[in-house]
Amino acid sequence: MNTTEWIATLVGVIGGIGGIGTILYWRQNKLGSTSDALSKAFDALEKVTNLVDDQQEKHNKQMSQKDVVIEQLYEVIDQKTQVALDNQTKIDKLTREWQERDYEFATMKRQIKTMQNIINDFETRAKHAENGYCEIVGCKLRVPKLGTYKPK
Repeated sequence: MNTTEWIATLVGVIGGIGGIGTILYWRQNKLGSTSDALSKAFDALEKVTNLVDDQQEKHNKQMSQKDVVIEQLYEVIDQKTQVALDNQTKIDKLTREWQERDYEFATMKRQIKTMQNIINDFETRAKHAENGYCEIVGCKLRVPKLGTYKPK
């Protein structure tokens, strides 16, 4: 046998040993590749779980910030409501004062009208008295006679 045959035989034997090893360890290799796939799947699942946990933490942080903002907005609403109630109270007070002053004004107008009627009546009576007024004491033309005038 020459060298080429020895090499071919040696390669054949090594190949046969490799084929026998493949047949003998086929299940173990299959289980190993399955366990590698499962390990990779668990690693991916762990990464996804960590990502979900991070997202949940961010979400909780945002929600707590929103709760703070909501509380602040409620406080602002309460303050604005109190200001509106105070303003409404002031408006009601001013409205009552205006109504009271309007009533007083109407009362004063009635009183002025009454006084004007009294003044007009007095002027009428004064004119009537002037028509019969005589400065001469003992005048026979005086109407009514001195001391006899009585208002109607």
